[in-house]
Amino acid sequence: MSEIHRDHNGVTVIAGKPAGHIYTIAAGFTLMNLMFQRGPVKEVGVNGITNEALIAILIHRIGVLNTQFPCEENIMALASLTRAQQVLLDRTQSRMARGVEGKSEA
Repeated sequence: MSEIHRDHNGVTVIAGKPAGHIYTIAAGFTLMNLMFQRGPVKEVGVNGITNEALIAILIHRIGVLNTQFPCEENIMALASLTRAQQVLLDRTQSRMARGVEGKSEA
């Protein structure tokens, strides 16, 4: 396990094992564990959040906050997250076209 983030409020993110799948968010105590999908859904079923779902949450949250506290940085973050969301959708569509979506194949 390794610390991958600590902010000025004392919120820390610790990457667990297996790498890239489990994260602990803490602020002196565990706030939550975030578990990402491990393995293709078609092979193992749903067992965690996807990158796409987390990005959608962040787009929504920053959009809401931007209505309350508008600023250029929020607009830039929203544009970057929206681009990331599109790139991941493009990847999924490419995998579907190649017949490898939902499989442990590149």
